[in-house]
Amino acid sequence: MEPQSALIQRLQRAIQAIVTDVEALNRLTPEQWAFTPDKNTWSIATTLNHINKTNETVIPRYRQAVANLTSRDVRGTPDIRYNAKERFFIRIVSPNPPFHVPVPPKFLPNLTNVNGQEEVSIFLQQHKEIEELLTACTGYDLMQERITSPASSLVKIRLGAEFDAMLNHDLYHYLQIAERQKHPNYPK
Repeated sequence: MEPQSALIQRLQRAIQAIVTDVEALNRLTPEQWAFTPDKNTWSIATTLNHINKTNETVIPRYRQAVANLTSRDVRGTPDIRYNAKERFFIRIVSPNPPFHVPVPPKFLPNLTNVNGQEEVSIFLQQHKEIEELLTACTGYDLMQERITSPASSLVKIRLGAEFDAMLNHDLYHYLQIAERQKHPNYPK
């Protein structure tokens, strides 16, 4: 269990950390943006495009969920305890998942003509809004509003767990970007 206020603070710190890391990608050359060690691995630019595509589908759901909480004035700051389905969902989208889940087609990145710097800009805008939504949740009970996954209407998890899953998904793919940059054939 984690106090809700601690969850919001942890997620805000996670956003700030990943934003700092992604901002640093603006220094990459076109060759570095396009680098892929093999034909089955996304480039840095396409990986960032995938993160952005995924987040652009969940952000409107976050907006609606936060609006629902505030309009219904669902206050409370309970301890956060994720149920088994939420823990499983977070685990499979986090770094080092127990098994690989295929990317739903609507979240597949564009594989050509992806501008890395434009993707950074989109990422930063999205995360600014996500941080604002988290701040707007302060004092409201994040566990009283459910969000339907854009990947499957069968998956409905509570807002707090969804925020956690999204940021873990971002981290998962950012760590892949960092690994690409360590590859021996990565352009210098």
